Formats: sequence, structure tokens, C-alpha cells
Amino acid sequence: MARDIRYAVTSLKQGVTCALVENETYAGVVQMGYFYVVVDDGTGAPGSTFLATVANAVDAVRPFTSSFGVFGPVLVGASVAMTCAIAPGYDAAATKALVVTALKTYINSLPRDATTQVMTLPYSRLAQVAYDASPGVVNVTGVTLNGGAADLVATAKQTIKWSSVTVA
Repeated sequence: MARDIRYAVTSLKQGVTCALVENETYAGVVQMGYFYVVVDDGTGAPGSTFLATVANAVDAVRPFTSSFGVFGPVLVGASVAMTCAIAPGYDAAATKALVVTALKTYINSLPRDATTQVMTLPYSRLAQVAYDASPGVVNVTGVTLNGGAADLVATAKQTIKWSSVTVA
């Protein structure tokens, strides 16, 4: 049944992600027969109209004797900073702008683990995204994620979106 609910929600529009938590209220209290859906329309802050649309879609496929709630995610901001060396012959400003765009796109499209409902932004992937943005990127140094060098992890109630991306 979880697959049907997930399909009903993610079919509403492209880029929708959701987490399903069973037999627990949003406040963390065990309640058998209840589930909640945390849904993101890609913005990190879905509006009330979209949340109502999701509730209608879930209601159409939910199990017979269950009750549920639909919630928007708690936003976890990802602040990325790095320095990129640019190869001769490449426009440095344009190449760094490509890196910024690639990082923002990567962060905002992170998948959620279907089993654990966790979303992870791996620190080590940031440099790879920068290198992949343009062949003009020849070195990436000084990478930080929220001021440190550790992965960023979001629970089922949260979603990760970029808050700032600086490429020097």
C-alpha cells in the first residue's frame, strides 16, 4: 500500500518527493493505523493548495481503516563554499557560474532513500559535481558544507535545499 501512496503523491507533478512514516504521529507518538506523509514539491516549502491536493490523492488510495496527515518538510539549508581553479582559455566567471548552477541543481534534486526515508548530501560529492560542471575546472579546494567537512543528513520530516553556494 505504501507504494500506491507514494505513486499517487509523486505522480501529481514532476519533481515531487515524499516520505511516509507509519504507525507514528508527526509528533513521534506511536499510533497504530496512522501514517503521515511529508511532501516536497521541489521548492522546499509547498503551499497549502498543493498539500490539500496531496491529501486528496492519498485519501483516494489509503488503506480502508487508516488515518493520515500531510505535511510540508522542514527545510535544512546547505551552504557550500569552494575555490575552483580554471584552465587557461576558459572564461573564469562563466565557468564558475556553471559550477554554482550544477551544485544548486544537484543539491535541490537529492533523492530520499526509499527504505530509511533519509536524505543525504554527501560532502565528498561536492567536488565531483564541480569537476563535472565543466572541463575548464582543473582543481577544487577549500570545500566546505555548512562550514565543515561532513555529510548533511535530513530525516523523514526534513528536506535539503541549497541556501548559499559560493565558488571563488
